[in-house]
Amino acid sequence: HRNQARLCLELSASDFLYFDPNPEQCESGVFSDLTDTEQSFVLHKCNLAISDVQGSDHILTCKKLSINGVKYEMDDIFVIDHVHDEVPVFFKIMKIICFRSRWLLSGSIYHAVDYSRLLHAYIVSESAILTVISPGDEKDYHPLDMYSIESTDYIIMHHKTFVG
Repeated sequence: HRNQARLCLELSASDFLYFDPNPEQCESGVFSDLTDTEQSFVLHKCNLAISDVQGSDHILTCKKLSINGVKYEMDDIFVIDHVHDEVPVFFKIMKIICFRSRWLLSGSIYHAVDYSRLLHAYIVSESAILTVISPGDEKDYHPLDMYSIESTDYIIMHHKTFVG
């Protein structure tokens, strides 16, 4: 078993054990570029008061981020919670933000309204709720696919996520 583990490490990608943030396609901006809702969530996540921040404080927004072995991209969808122990609550990444060395994901919440046995997918609707989460807050680290068929959105889950 020890030799097999050694071979797996030798043959794996060189960044297998790389946990530092690796952002891609980034743009600089200022704190005031964020929406009011995003600003309040960022302040809350960073344990800051509005008096601790200037509108001209530097932020970084990126389209892709790899951190702690998980890859995040704009428009990726993750499970962030469960309702009634079974029904997933989905989160779609709209913006990847770095503020004061803290990485955050801003996005929309999608709720499952039904399940299509034919497509093996959840029928979802976007709520008006915008939220900000930290990388690692998701329940499952695999991004999911969303499809739109005749103005109905579907999210396919390939496996059941752990509830707990």
